[in-house]
Amino acid sequence: MWFEPFAIVLALLPLAAYLLLLGTIRLFFPPLVTSGGRDLVALAMALAGMLAVGPVELFFPGAAAALFGPAVWLAMILFYALLVLLIVVTIQPRLIVYGASAPEVVEPLFKAALRLDAKAQQDSRQRQVWLPTLGIRLRIDGHRHFDTSQVVAFERDLTPQFWAELLGGLRFEMKSAPTVQRYGGAGMLFVGMLLLLLVASVAYTHPTEVSAGFKNWLWRQ
Repeated sequence: MWFEPFAIVLALLPLAAYLLLLGTIRLFFPPLVTSGGRDLVALAMALAGMLAVGPVELFFPGAAAALFGPAVWLAMILFYALLVLLIVVTIQPRLIVYGASAPEVVEPLFKAALRLDAKAQQDSRQRQVWLPTLGIRLRIDGHRHFDTSQVVAFERDLTPQFWAELLGGLRFEMKSAPTVQRYGGAGMLFVGMLLLLLVASVAYTHPTEVSAGFKNWLWRQ
């Protein structure tokens, strides 16, 4: 067989689930505000299948697998989780907004900033919000025609408490903020459905190969 059925299922199923979930949220629900760390963790889970059939296969510790059996996967999962955690804690903190363009986030962000600093000011043209009492300047990155944007700070080393409070405030303000209905999520839904149909087709037409591939992948001799 010119392709490995189990490898296709393992590689594409997490990615399909990620695209379907995010596409559904962007298309049918109010704007979603989340932290950059959570967004990165979700992306890492979506790509876990591809990593499992790619780099993991290339650098798989065969000797350890022969000695410990499937338990070696626990160590590899833990290593992957720690690697993702390391990236999360080292990248610059940010907030991700799905379902709203950058200009549409300016006013809700300003109102959320007023909860933290009553003297907050906004610059709609530059898409920036200034909190003079706290000495913090925020900016919104993103394109006006794309329904995904992010909020970052010019200053570094801001406290997790500040980001948590800003996240809560922005979530509250985005619920009532007027947004233009876009269909960026439709593309993600379409691609996710295609991948899911491909996975289902492979699993349905090659059930024996998928089952055998899973056993061989889990139990290394």
